[in-house]
Amino acid sequence: MGGVVLFGGFCEFRPTLRFCLTGRATFDGQALELPHDPLNAPVVWLHLLDLLDLPCDRVVVERALREMVHRTWGKKELKLKGARDPIAHDIAQHLSPDDRRVFLLGCGLSGDDPLPHLEAALDGAGDTFAFADPRPHLPNVRAPLTIVHGREDDVIPWFEAEKLVAARGALPTRKIVTGLYAHTGASLPTPAELVGELTAMVGLLGVLARPTRR
Repeated sequence: MGGVVLFGGFCEFRPTLRFCLTGRATFDGQALELPHDPLNAPVVWLHLLDLLDLPCDRVVVERALREMVHRTWGKKELKLKGARDPIAHDIAQHLSPDDRRVFLLGCGLSGDDPLPHLEAALDGAGDTFAFADPRPHLPNVRAPLTIVHGREDDVIPWFEAEKLVAARGALPTRKIVTGLYAHTGASLPTPAELVGELTAMVGLLGVLARPTRR
């Protein structure tokens, strides 16, 4: 194997979920609040619903969250503030008060801070999600690794790429962070940024075109 290219990966699972739900993150000792995709929240809570310490009918709430996903997933226009709200409230009107609270929490529309519920759920999960930690496996990838991430990624923040590089230690690793694409949509760079971005993409094409050693 001549090399490995990793697109948009994360290093730390819990911080990535925090960002996914709130856009809040910490990097290099600085607290950040960045644009994030609000349509992912129901998917996060679908996986954590059984660990959530709130009264509800979990079968009913799961069904409602899945309906929300089916009606909103991947529709970029619904990422705008307030755009998804009518869909969520249309689903919520058929739920009991307890179920409605948990459902709206799962949509990021309850008014409650989701982070305490997230932390409690993950604490209760034990090692259930240990498989999602790539750090124990990175030293086993002996081939050169190129880590590529979009600077405007609104699902996994770009500095997860920095963490992946650090976790590789002295193994051959290259990082390319570009503004030419995001996770769920793309935005064009300004003319001043274009030269640097094209240089990054030429470097990426060089990695992809490199012949595999045999």
